[in-house]
Amino acid sequence: DASVTKKLTVSYFKKEEWIAEKDHPIECFFLGFKDAQDAKGNTYFLAKLHDGTKAFVVAQTVLVQALMGTKVGQGVKITCTGSTKTTGGNDIPLFDVDELNINIFDANED
Repeated sequence: DASVTKKLTVSYFKKEEWIAEKDHPIECFFLGFKDAQDAKGNTYFLAKLHDGTKAFVVAQTVLVQALMGTKVGQGVKITCTGSTKTTGGNDIPLFDVDELNINIFDANED
């Protein structure tokens, strides 16, 4: 049997992980959005990303909004710049998102 089985796993990058990586940029490719539903049935969006080694998704509203308008396949550098607390005491990570000079779906113009 010549078939090859690949196991694909996608991890969720939690807000605590972003805060722990504060000021350490992560370079990855933006692969689009996926809609999901919370326990109450409300729709929200996940951003799909890949760092060249592993795929991961993020749902932090500030980061998802920062990626709106980004072309699929675009290389991005995401940096958690810190966090702020909500009135309820939850930590909300803050981000800088910079587009890199590469898109995996653009034709090679060499």
